Amino acid sequence: MLGGLLAVVAVAGYFSLNYPPAGEDAAGTIVPAKRYQAIDAGGAAGSAPSGDQSGISSPGANGVAAEAANAAQSAQSAQSAQSAQSAQSAQSAQSAQSAQSAQSAQSAQSAQSAQSAQSAQSAQSAQSAQSAQSAQSAQSAQSAQSAQSAQSAQSAQSAQSAQSAQSAQSAQSAQSAQSAQSAQSAQSAQSAQSAQSAQSAQSAQSSQQ
Repeated sequence: MLGGLLAVVAVAGYFSLNYPPAGEDAAGTIVPAKRYQAIDAGGAAGSAPSGDQSGISSPGANGVAAEAANAAQSAQSAQSAQSAQSAQSAQSAQSAQSAQSAQSAQSAQSAQSAQSAQSAQSAQSAQSAQSAQSAQSAQSAQSAQSAQSAQSAQSAQSAQSAQSAQSAQSAQSAQSAQSAQSAQSAQSAQSAQSAQSAQSAQSAQSSQQ
């Protein structure tokens, strides 16, 4: 379509620049003819009006003028069409630029939205990491408490074992004391029996005398 418009403009420009044609290119065209004017010999009757001053127009001249006017109108119409097409092209270019600007704005908004989504995901990841660290810290604290509880239980068991050992030693000591008392009692009983036996022997000797 653009090539056809350029061809119309070129033809209209050619006709507007090369019209009317020069003398050597006038073959086959209609041009106004030069009228013969007779020379007034006496000058008494006055000069006869020439063809151009007679008030009679030539049909050939009128046709050439009409063709020139039509060519000028065609050239103006072609220029008007070109101007309209140029305006439409400019509007189309502006519309395309506006569409590109809108697409660029949408792309920028999409990029900002993607960045915001990434930032939100990063914040969520950071929160998740913090939550995981908090959970690990809580587990570590629980493990430490469990270890302390286990140590406390071991200490209590050690204390109970020590008390049991002390109780066993005390029981052994009590048994040893009882055994010593029993031995002493037995010795005392034997001593008393020995004393009684000695007294009995003395009494028997006394009675024999």
